[in-house]
Parts: sequence; structure tokens; C-alpha cells
Amino acid sequence: MGCDIHLYVEVRDKEKRWHALLMPDQIYSIVTFDERELDDAKEKSIQRAIQLAEELPVQVPYDINLFFKGDKFDHDKWWEERWGAGDNRNPDCFAILGGKQVRGVPYRSILEARGVPPDASEFCRTEVKKWKEEGHHHSHMTLRELLAFPWEDLSQGRLGWLDSRTYWDWWTEKGRQGAPDNWCEKVGSDIEMVEPKEMELRLVNDHALDECYTMVRWTSTYAEIAGDFYSKFLPALQTLQLSPEEVRVVFFFDSL
Repeated sequence: MGCDIHLYVEVRDKEKRWHALLMPDQIYSIVTFDERELDDAKEKSIQRAIQLAEELPVQVPYDINLFFKGDKFDHDKWWEERWGAGDNRNPDCFAILGGKQVRGVPYRSILEARGVPPDASEFCRTEVKKWKEEGHHHSHMTLRELLAFPWEDLSQGRLGWLDSRTYWDWWTEKGRQGAPDNWCEKVGSDIEMVEPKEMELRLVNDHALDECYTMVRWTSTYAEIAGDFYSKFLPALQTLQLSPEEVRVVFFFDSL
């Protein structure tokens, strides 16, 4: 069973009240599953999103109507415009954010989980209640706290299984340095597993790209581990032209 992160952006107005700034992929979530099958699903989504946007101290940085194709929600556009927070199954990033250890890796967390903020927006409170006891490790932090974390200075050793084609690319193109393009955390018992030297001998001698796997180790910075969260999502938050103390993320996890 996987673990998903539910992450929400909030901005603070001059009266110190927090408002939810819906990310593009969350526009559709404000319509219930039953309502999504109705003919007016588009209108309901837009109406509620616009209503929330009108309460914001900043302008919503995208055109709400772009996420609909005719009367239906445009899922292709949704995945294109997720602000880099769309990889909601990056357990290593979860560990850095929420302090929940994954696979026994001792990541340094930004802050220990500190619960839902008492002044959270109505939208965030509703989302938390919706998940009930399935939600766990609730926390929040400001953009200032996220930016102050030494993402590029911290690193972590990692390991994973590579198939022969991926190993070939990692070996010949990257010189066994940095993260491979993709890897597996585990492989089935029916898969042939070989040592890296054996893999290289097979590839050099006959260039055979058989279905065998080998385990390799590499080191990645926390910035690389966080992926789009660091390279796309955090820069997107900085475009809101608010003080870093006036922007925060509220998040929690579901499943284990």
C-alpha cells in the first residue's frame, strides 16, 4: 500500500487570516465525486474556485478556465500544471517534510510534525476532517522555513535495483555518478539478480540487455531527492509576491 501526501497552500491577509490558495489540481477536488458526473460539474468547480479566489490577498496565478475542456475537467492540463507538487508519492520527500522515517533511512527533517495550525483556512480544515483517522503526521510550515532549509548542502546515500538497460546508461553516460534515471526498490524472486561487475561483463561481451537486475548505491542531495517539490514548487510559491511568512503549506499523509 502506498502513502500519499495531501498538501495545501495558504496565504495570509493583512488581518492575519489564512486563506487556501488552490493549486490547479485541487480545483476539481472541491466538487464531490457524485457531483463530478453531473452536467454542471464545470460550473460548480469554477464557481467555488472563484469564490475562494476572491477572498485571497493575492491574484490567483493561473486562469481557472484553462483546466476545463468543454464541460469536462481537462486531466491532461491538470497533470501539466501541478506546480511541481504533483509527485504525491515521493516517500523520501515525505520524510524530509514530516519527519516520518521511510525504509529505515535517517533523513533529517525540516521540522517535527506539529499538527494542523489552529488558524487554518476553512478549506484545509474541511480536507483534514474528510480523511478522519486515515490522515496522519499533520504539519505545517511557512515558505521562510522551507527556504531556510539547506536542501543542497545535505546529502543521503541511496540504493536501488537497476535493470541491464538502465545500468548501461548509468554506467556509460553518467559514469556511475548521481542518481540513475529510474530504479526499483525491490525485485521479484523470479528475476535474475547479478553483481555489478557481472552485469558489466555481460554488457561488454555481448551487449545483451537481458532481463537481469543489479543493486547499486549512489548519493543524492536533499534537493535532488525532493525533485519537483524543490525545483518547481518552491519557486512557484516565491512568485506570489508575498512575504515568506505570509505563505505556508499545510499537509498530512494517508496510509502507511
